[in-house]
Formats: sequence, structure tokens, C-alpha cells
Amino acid sequence: MNIAIIDDCSITCFVHKKLFNEVDKDVCVNTYLNAQSFLNDLKANKIEQPDVILTDYNLGSSNGAELINEIDNYKFNCNIEDKLDTYLVSSDTNIASIAEQCNKSIFKGFFMKPLQLQNVENLLHKEFSVSA
Repeated sequence: MNIAIIDDCSITCFVHKKLFNEVDKDVCVNTYLNAQSFLNDLKANKIEQPDVILTDYNLGSSNGAELINEIDNYKFNCNIEDKLDTYLVSSDTNIASIAEQCNKSIFKGFFMKPLQLQNVENLLHKEFSVSA
């Protein structure tokens, strides 16, 4: 399974990546400090298409909802069906208004920041059981 984590805080990226690797050593995790770097690598096929993308909501010059909607356009234009499921990870508690900004076809849920070990275990179990 391939995971992409997009967060403008390098410490958060490090901690979240460590959590995924603690749950499953075989998970490949790529981290990005901004949305544009991730999109550039994705569109240039520099990375394998992630099964799951976790993005912070507040990304400095952009936000996670904008990123999710851009990923949705990419997924539609490239006829991708079984990858690029997205989740928001944020400390913002206004979840309802944030979720309304996201295209529902790829937006799969929301986690409070910081991710907890149980969140990662549940996410990996859900994604593996869906694809199995």
C-alpha cells in the first residue's frame, strides 16, 4: 500500500509517517510539505499513485479541500478508479464546513490531528479490507 502525507509541518509528517511504519513496515509513505510538490510528482509520474492521501487542511497558500478537489479532477481525467482516496487531518474542529468543500467521490473522511495509532490501524484495515 502506498500512502501520501501532505502537511506543511515537517514534524507532523515525520510523526505520521512513523505511525504508519509502526503499524505496517511494508507501507510505502511519501511526505510532502506542500500541495504543489505532491501534485507535480503525481502528475509527472514520479511517484506510484497513492492508495490513500492524508492532507492537512491548512497548508499555507492553499488548503486541503482545494487539494482534494484537484486530485479528484486528476483522477477523473486519468480514469483512475481504485486509488487516491483522500482524508483530511486537521486540528480544526469545524469538520462539517470543511467536509462540504470537498468533492465527495474521493473524500473518505476526517481525522483530528495528531493521528493516533488507532486511527492508522483502522485506516489500514479499512483500506486493505476494501481492496481485498
